[in-house]
Amino acid sequence: RTFLQGYAEVIKHGLTFDEKYFEMCVQKSPLHLSDGELIQIITRSVEIKAKIIQEDEKEAGARKLLNFGHTVGHALESLSMETPSPFFHGEAVAMGMIAEAKISELLGMLGIDGTFEVIGKEEGIDVVLDTKDSGLVIGYHGDTLESLQLILSLCIAKKVGRFIRVSIEVGEYKKKRMDWLRNLALTTKEKVVSQKQEIVLPELKSWERRVIHLMLQDDKEVSSESQGEGRERVLVISPK
Repeated sequence: RTFLQGYAEVIKHGLTFDEKYFEMCVQKSPLHLSDGELIQIITRSVEIKAKIIQEDEKEAGARKLLNFGHTVGHALESLSMETPSPFFHGEAVAMGMIAEAKISELLGMLGIDGTFEVIGKEEGIDVVLDTKDSGLVIGYHGDTLESLQLILSLCIAKKVGRFIRVSIEVGEYKKKRMDWLRNLALTTKEKVVSQKQEIVLPELKSWERRVIHLMLQDDKEVSSESQGEGRERVLVISPK
């Protein structure tokens, strides 16, 4: 594990700075490389990193590419600390590289033109997508966005061997939706209290119901409960 986590750094140097070097590094399993081949690969890796640091001491340009995989990697490393077999730092960064590459690959396959930023969090990965195709990504009532999140989560899980929740923000859709949900929770509570009867909120997604549950979980006047199955599942707000 120690050897392979170090080799992940070698792979990163090839992926981001030297295609021919990358091809040399992946021509066979690193565990099957001879001492001479390893010396050649490590020497070149050191040269690449030294050159980048010398040319960009303040991390204003190309040196930022050395952070490839680190943002997600730190989140994965933190999550793994709560398990019986936590990741080594290099392993987590390697998985972060895989995750970021998978995100880029899927967006490319779908023909979505834009850039994205990955933010690692304790509960998963947030992807902030900047694209002119935001409507296409979001879809009707966020259906396409929700599907993309699930597909990405499953793709990454297949590669890293652990389910990681992926959340995508595009065109401030979720931010605006969160504002709407907060207002919905407040106005619904007021109606329930004044009318002294329960109100049913249909057509909410699971994450939206969860948001309102969290908003009202400590409320002294109303309670919330999900009822039903599948697409018929609703959120019921009742007076206490």
